[in-house]
Amino acid sequence: MPVALPRFSSKEELEKWFKASFTDVNDRTYSPSYFDGLPDIDLYLEEIDKQTTRPAKDAWVSRFLYEGLRRAPPLREQAWLMNATFFEKAMRYLALEASKEGSPVKKLLTIYPTYLAAGSKCTDPEVIKTYQQACKGFRANMDLSEPDSLTGILYGSVATKVEVPATLISVFRAMLLRMKHQMEGRLGIAGGEKTDSTRFLTQVKAFLRSLGTVLPPVPLTKRNSLDIKGWIPKEGSAEQSAESGAYLLTTAIMQLRAKKDTEIDNLLANFRAHHTQIAGDENSAEDIKLHSIKMLALMECWEKEAEAVTALSGDGGGFSQQGSGIDVIFSAYFWAYKMECRNQPQFAQLNGLLVGIAQNPQGKSKTLKMLQQMGSPVALRLVAMLSKSVEIHLPPFMLNAHRLYDLVTAFGAFPLDDVTCEGLDGFSSSPRYVLNLRRESGEGLALQS
Repeated sequence: MPVALPRFSSKEELEKWFKASFTDVNDRTYSPSYFDGLPDIDLYLEEIDKQTTRPAKDAWVSRFLYEGLRRAPPLREQAWLMNATFFEKAMRYLALEASKEGSPVKKLLTIYPTYLAAGSKCTDPEVIKTYQQACKGFRANMDLSEPDSLTGILYGSVATKVEVPATLISVFRAMLLRMKHQMEGRLGIAGGEKTDSTRFLTQVKAFLRSLGTVLPPVPLTKRNSLDIKGWIPKEGSAEQSAESGAYLLTTAIMQLRAKKDTEIDNLLANFRAHHTQIAGDENSAEDIKLHSIKMLALMECWEKEAEAVTALSGDGGGFSQQGSGIDVIFSAYFWAYKMECRNQPQFAQLNGLLVGIAQNPQGKSKTLKMLQQMGSPVALRLVAMLSKSVEIHLPPFMLNAHRLYDLVTAFGAFPLDDVTCEGLDGFSSSPRYVLNLRRESGEGLALQS
């Protein structure tokens, strides 16, 4: 007999129900699950190698990911997120915030249509700040420290280090390629060029340590391809530039700080003190004095650009595409509210759609066609609010086809009326469930921010 998801008013109620309903889960994952290991990688690699087109190869990669993670969802957390008590409280909060002029939630709802078109992306740091404010307000109101593991598994963070075990290398090939392209953009590297990031950062430190006498690894005026307006030194101070992108030394300094380099702040302080002393010394030769004034202005540029990069990325400890800074729980509830799934019957329909999508993964076009042909109001509203943009700088409150699996992560592991999936061939799968795999067993990812 299928088990329906009950209401919970406390973590104690959740734990009692979970232990009674899922008696044979294991601790191979951070949150208890039925994970019993990854599929035989050799079989999938053999099939991948047989394929002659990239889509065909990617289909087998996706199949491996799907089969490997469908027994790894954090079931306890999913139950907490979808139970009626939590859902109704979340909808009351969002409705209240949506009615307030100037509230972060109201602002996000208002500007949502701006990013529906293909190629849409966000270049305004204030938009990301508004999203972060909305997330913080939602989490505070919903007491999302309960249960504790919600934050660790479902709260997106910007990673400065990603360790991929050998068994998952092929699965994450596409992801790593995207990361590589982004890193090249930050470091200003053209398509065919290669770089050693560690060596580059070491050379930047050598330039600073020498107080500017050692040749830097790149021209001081070279920029990356980030979507910000840069700054330029002019007459002893920093001035907004018409050029886009940040200086490579700006992002190098940010990377060193993100890595918690023990020398970088002292090197910068000494660099500043040295050039301040020369610039103010009446006995300094004019050309030497002008050079020091320029160095001080460059330092001001680095500081101002670092602020812009931090605002764009949404995290002070590193920077990445905006999708990496997504708060899955807030965004999922925001999307549910926007598509008018604001009561239990509507929410049950959304849950059913997501379970169906994740039980039988299809390509983007097939998924959209199936939703359109289904024709239910919830399915059509879901399609209507999908952005056509696939830009890495699409704001994290925007839903597109790629982020459907973020919705699955929050609302689609199992049907509301069949939490043990007796009527299905197991639980649903989402790529984000990889974060539930324990790294020490060699099966998960280590994300260090």
